[in-house]
Amino acid sequence: MRPFFRIAVDASADFLSLFSLMNMDKANQSSYLLVLTDAAAFTPEEITFENLPKCRIHFAVVVDDQFVCDDQIARFVAISAKSEGLTNIDDVDDFLNYLPYFKSDFENTDAYCTAIAENICPTVKITLKCGMFSTDIKLLPSEMENEWDNQIEIIGFVKSANLANAPSFDHHFIVRDDKTGDNRTSDENYLLNMLCSALQIEDSVAICRLNAYTYGTICPIRESNSWQLSIQSFPLGLNSLSWIPNFEDLTIKEEHDNASNDSEDLSAAVDCSARLSYSATNIRTCWNDVHGIQSDVQKLVRLLRKMPERTTAFYTELNRVNAYACAIGAEDFLQKLIIIMEKESENYCAVVKKHCSHVCERLR
Repeated sequence: MRPFFRIAVDASADFLSLFSLMNMDKANQSSYLLVLTDAAAFTPEEITFENLPKCRIHFAVVVDDQFVCDDQIARFVAISAKSEGLTNIDDVDDFLNYLPYFKSDFENTDAYCTAIAENICPTVKITLKCGMFSTDIKLLPSEMENEWDNQIEIIGFVKSANLANAPSFDHHFIVRDDKTGDNRTSDENYLLNMLCSALQIEDSVAICRLNAYTYGTICPIRESNSWQLSIQSFPLGLNSLSWIPNFEDLTIKEEHDNASNDSEDLSAAVDCSARLSYSATNIRTCWNDVHGIQSDVQKLVRLLRKMPERTTAFYTELNRVNAYACAIGAEDFLQKLIIIMEKESENYCAVVKKHCSHVCERLR
């Protein structure tokens, strides 16, 4: 955590001399020093900037601008410009860029602090993608080094126990970015809520790609009386975890009875057999082989032929299949399903044709 200094000085010359007493040996151009001041005292003598720390300096005036000293403000502008390597300010725009933040320019203290934080530590715009769904998010605290891609993609899910002791860095909370306006769809609005609830119920974490050589996990964390999503990165590299193979080669592995079966795939347990049985209970949808897809399509066709008596069952199964296809990004499957539905409806009554027309329109 960055240190916070509270210093009382009576003049700007005394203020500058105090820089030499501050331990900022590790300061660099990626560091910030924010100085809260009333800008009311000014000493006209000549001063030097030798003791300025090697970081960017910003000033925040906490009183109304009618109480400040204009000469002191000019000196603060010079200090801020000097900290960023600018010696002379000849342009009006440059002068305005280095003006202190005045509290009187904002409605309240919260807006004042938010504006300062956004200016000094701008929020990185990131899109979270899961299958066919995506939403804009913010990371708290912000990912300052900008080493992650602007799009974070979830590539799969595993049980929490598989990554319980994995080393991790750069922990951040995920919050929805409300600055994108109100033109978002309901899927964009509730993606984070659905993801958080699903991970919590299934006791799982989501593996995500942060950039070409960095991967991480998204997991739910309990905070007070609510749950919140957290993202954390693994060490740099595609083989950063010794018990997991190359991240680019990960595939879902079937759960076999033979526990000694050594495979280069990630042991992401899938609760289904080679062939899905609809007589079993609590079966999760899984298309890790051709049998799962064929069984789901065949059941939809059988229910379609028995309409209108099986209308409710048909739409229940259709919603399940559609939700799973959207979750894994299987857009081509939905297009094939539309073709099958249109072909099947040609041989049946007008009621079936009407339902098929509605289904195909919604799937498109």
